[in-house]
Amino acid sequence: MKNCPDLRVMTFNVLNAHSGQHTGPWRLRKKPVAMAIWAYGPDLLGAQELQRTQAEFLCEQLREYDFVSPGRDKGIFAGQSVAIFFRSGRFRIIDAGFFWFSRNPDQPGSRNWGAVVPRICTWVRLADLRCGDERQFVFFNAHFDALSRWARFRSGEILRDRIVAIAGPDPAVIAGDFNANAHRKLYQAVLGGPGGQGLRLQDAYRLAHPKRQPMEGTWHGRGLRFRRRLDWILHTPNFDVIDAAIDHAKRNGRYPSDHFPVTATLRWQADA
Repeated sequence: MKNCPDLRVMTFNVLNAHSGQHTGPWRLRKKPVAMAIWAYGPDLLGAQELQRTQAEFLCEQLREYDFVSPGRDKGIFAGQSVAIFFRSGRFRIIDAGFFWFSRNPDQPGSRNWGAVVPRICTWVRLADLRCGDERQFVFFNAHFDALSRWARFRSGEILRDRIVAIAGPDPAVIAGDFNANAHRKLYQAVLGGPGGQGLRLQDAYRLAHPKRQPMEGTWHGRGLRFRRRLDWILHTPNFDVIDAAIDHAKRNGRYPSDHFPVTATLRWQADA
């Protein structure tokens, strides 16, 4: 059986084009955003807060990628989206979809539990053409509410339920801005674990860096490093983690966003 190359995964909240009090307007940030993506060269990219003008720019810059991007308000390519880019030369898309974090996940624009705006998750089922058996997996990209803790907890429940329903027994990789510290109750609830039942997810960054560091935060505002690691790359136990990192670099003398991009290199297990 042909060995599968490693999967290079990135999650990146690019900050919507209407915000910029910390990092500057989109016209000054757009090239640094593209440079940050080029620097890592992900096979899979989950981008949050992407607006249509931003998506059009990145599609132009990332021509070797296919793109899935429903908007969070109506499920069409408009407004803010939670977008997925994947290398068209490596993957064959089998299916794709999206759902909202609400009591009615299939109702466009729905929100509950004090969420300020609708929140959405996008997913794609892919076959890895670089594997001899074209292994299938599902890539999810999520964005949880920023203000309502209750909305985040319920979103975690919905996310886990949908991973089980959509991925089934197949491997899954999850990227996203979860707007919660990666050591609190929500984090444990989303991951599940050996003490619980059902789906078990692993945190690529924590596996690569077992000891929690005080300045490993991913939201930074003006470049200040805090403890809040809000952006996670998770995966089912079908992968081994080769490395994971938080990209603190400026590009063209400017931070691309108010979030640092997070990356992880995952290796298919032989029996995945």
